[in-house]
Amino acid sequence: MYICVCHAVNERRIEQAVAEDGVRSIKGLCMATRAGTCCGKCLPEAKSRLNEALARHVPMASAERVA
Repeated sequence: MYICVCHAVNERRIEQAVAEDGVRSIKGLCMATRAGTCCGKCLPEAKSRLNEALARHVPMASAERVA
């Protein structure tokens, strides 16, 4: 499913950004994928998907969720 239509960022790309690119914050996700850098409507869903990916790939991330 596409999360950011403006930059064609899908949930798989967010997962990849966390697992392979080392993304650990919404700012890092925006820099790595450009999601949320155009209209911004995707930011709530991008944050949610980022938190889910962090929970799967980064064991200590559960205590450091993106606000």
